[in-house]
Amino acid sequence: MSSQPSSLPTQKATPAAGLTGRRVLVTGATSGIGLSIAQALARQQARVFLIARTAGPLETALHDLQAGGYDAHGMPADTSRPEDLRQVFAVLDRHWQGLDVLINNASVRGTPFWEEDENQAEHLMQVNAGGYVTCAQLAARRMRGRGGHIVNIGSLSAELRDGPYASYVAAKSAVRGFSMALGRTVRREGIKVTLIEPGFVDTPMIEIAAEEKAQKKKRHEMLEPADVAEAVLFCLTRAAGVEIPLLQIQPLH
Repeated sequence: MSSQPSSLPTQKATPAAGLTGRRVLVTGATSGIGLSIAQALARQQARVFLIARTAGPLETALHDLQAGGYDAHGMPADTSRPEDLRQVFAVLDRHWQGLDVLINNASVRGTPFWEEDENQAEHLMQVNAGGYVTCAQLAARRMRGRGGHIVNIGSLSAELRDGPYASYVAAKSAVRGFSMALGRTVRREGIKVTLIEPGFVDTPMIEIAAEEKAQKKKRHEMLEPADVAEAVLFCLTRAAGVEIPLLQIQPLH
């Protein structure tokens, strides 16, 4: 996660229909895709609650949002720890008395299979898959009968299944299966579930030189975090009777 200040527009955007005042929890919200989503939602006048493992970058992200006049709060939490997540939702109950949208995004980078030990693999599964399940359970209980939207940020790797990051692919494949089953489980309670699977995205998890990233973007081989945030806004602003179970986005090449 990066502690560099984020740039925000000096003027607030015209809110998209249905987002003003919505109560949104964003996990892994201090860098890359998560931060971009939190910023995009705040610009649309949603109320955002950010969580991340590291306090410093979280404070920076909240300061920038609040300085822009946006309704942003948050607290440190590790999504691999159910006790942390129960505390987060207890705070949300006091602060908001409910939740409208969950953005499940917190993730850790994979390690090549031959270099990964069992502790690394277990931790990756706990964060990249287990944390999604726990957050969704806690969120859905608060949305049940009232409606809401759970957005899981997965990865196109669940379909491509390229090596050598086998554990990472396993976790993202679990997120895909969970999302599809969850959507069918909670639909009658008025809860929508969307899985967004982006391809190659420029995030701090991608450890390649800045010049190489720039060339990949020029050749349309890499997405920006803002591209994923735009996809999230699209899914959240469809008509009440429309659900998007799966949305895949990828670079042109």
